Amino acid sequence: SNDMYKHWMRLNDLVKDHLGMVFNKLIEKDDNPIKIYSPIRIESQPEKYLTSPWSPSCKDMEGVKKFVDEKIIVDDNDPISVRGYILPKYDELDRLDREYIEGPEGMNGHQGFTIYRNNRILVSGDWLSLEHNGRSIKRSTRFNRIRIIIDLPTSLENIWSLDVKKTQVMPPLNYRRPLEEIFSR
Repeated sequence: SNDMYKHWMRLNDLVKDHLGMVFNKLIEKDDNPIKIYSPIRIESQPEKYLTSPWSPSCKDMEGVKKFVDEKIIVDDNDPISVRGYILPKYDELDRLDREYIEGPEGMNGHQGFTIYRNNRILVSGDWLSLEHNGRSIKRSTRFNRIRIIIDLPTSLENIWSLDVKKTQVMPPLNYRRPLEEIFSR
């Protein structure tokens, strides 16, 4: 039926958008051999069904401001790279930019920290149980323009609590304070 087809196409788009986010660093490079196509496509127009990369930082979008770009080194561990961005005000954007900036999960869904490991997103839009002024940082429209990107080296995988599926991340105590200080800026 037509309703079933529309439902299937919507699911197809959700999966395609999610994969475009998770693997954005891999598929955004021009020389990248990896291409992710939608499972539903017309063979004569494969480029139409090619998954486009989308980064939660929206760093290449006009009006995005970088507020931090540094390495955090704790003890003798390998450094983590941290880059923070403030997105433009939503109501100052045109319709296409609003759709782009929302990404697969919407403005509130991507606020906070995004953790990459091996150029793949493990977690997007999480406050990692961090605190600010003695209170847990929670999703709020006040914070929906904040995007903080962490590149986690595989060498730190064992001390950062990753669940079995590697979709939940908890920074160790000695990383919490530097991350909370970055949020406070």
